[in-house]
Amino acid sequence: MQRYELTAGSSSKFWEAGIRGNVLTVRFGRIGTQGQSKDKTFAAPAAAQAELDRLVREKTGKGYLPADGAAASAPPRREDPPAAPVPDRAEPAAVAAPAAGEA
Repeated sequence: MQRYELTAGSSSKFWEAGIRGNVLTVRFGRIGTQGQSKDKTFAAPAAAQAELDRLVREKTGKGYLPADGAAASAPPRREDPPAAPVPDRAEPAAVAAPAAGEA
């Protein structure tokens, strides 16, 4: 079964799904619990696969990440905006020479 997890803020949830023949099994709940399991039977294995693909797109769109570490190479999700870049140290401004007659 494919496992996805969402741990953001106070959320700590998992979602798993797998296909056996033409039956799609989904299990979900809070991480650390057994969760709930639901089976759905389709007319053909291809239909079950199409539904699994749709559900995975839906869950990943909501922020669920693969639990097997496959997303470890993906850039981390930032919740805070990146810090403003530090400007280069500018050369001191040239001091104008006093005009003739000034001192």
